[in-house]
Order: sequence, then structure tokens, then C-alpha cells
Amino acid sequence: MLHNKSTGLKPDVMSMEGLVNWLEQQPASRKYEYYDHRNCLVAQYLKAHGYEDPFVYSMGRWQDNKGMDWSFPGEFDGIAADCPRTFGAALKRAKALL
Repeated sequence: MLHNKSTGLKPDVMSMEGLVNWLEQQPASRKYEYYDHRNCLVAQYLKAHGYEDPFVYSMGRWQDNKGMDWSFPGEFDGIAADCPRTFGAALKRAKALL
């Protein structure tokens, strides 16, 4: 699991702090495809935290590799959906919500 290097603490995966921490470690200019259910920003975030093959199918909803439905904060989707769709721009949007 990724952690905040400045504090040494591991933020909750489903928290804005957790998303910001992860986005800070991504290449700012790298683009992501919002409509790629298995590789969108949220799916990549979930994979980075150990979830295998997540399928993000709706705003705030995703399915794990066993077919179980889960939720994530709706703000995550808003951050991912807005343009431009780069990790750096998503980081700015996420920080604005802290």
C-alpha cells in the first residue's frame, strides 16, 4: 500500500487524502482514459492498492474480480471525469476538495 512519505502514515484508501497521496506519486503529464472501465483513474487507483482487476462501472460503484459490488466516494468520479484528463490535473482537482 502506498503511504505518505512526509508523515509515514497510510491514509484510508477510500479517502480524499488517500487519492491525493497516490496522485502525487503519478507522472503529472500522463493521461488516463475516463471511459476505460478497467484502466480509468479510479481503476488504476484501486489496482495500486491491491484490488485485482477492478471494473468501475458507474459513478461511485465498482466490482471486484469475484463479482462483488463496492462503492467509492462520488468525488473520485468528479475528479476523474473533468478535463484535462491527466494525473496532474486530477491532483489539482483533488487537492481543491481537501
